[in-house]
Amino acid sequence: MAFRGQRRRNETHESVTDPEARLWRKSRRAEAKLCYLGHVVTENRHGLLVNVRLTQACGQAEREAALEMARGILGGSKRVTLAADRGYDTREFVASRGS
Repeated sequence: MAFRGQRRRNETHESVTDPEARLWRKSRRAEAKLCYLGHVVTENRHGLLVNVRLTQACGQAEREAALEMARGILGGSKRVTLAADRGYDTREFVASRGS
């Protein structure tokens, strides 16, 4: 199937094998592909995986998964610090950290 000249939208492009996959593109210049999003939290010192999630591709999936995974980190009485790339540096995301 050739899609040249057509706008790709979730309403017009659906996977034959997996209808829950959604169109997603990594950057403005990249083409949109049907996929899911994978999210990973790693331990900073040794790079060990702490938590992994797979979500449907949508505009807020990365931030929602990050909040959910951060809430699952057990720190007990110790302070836990997190780091993320600048894509997470928004007022809404930073404000929602404690809720």
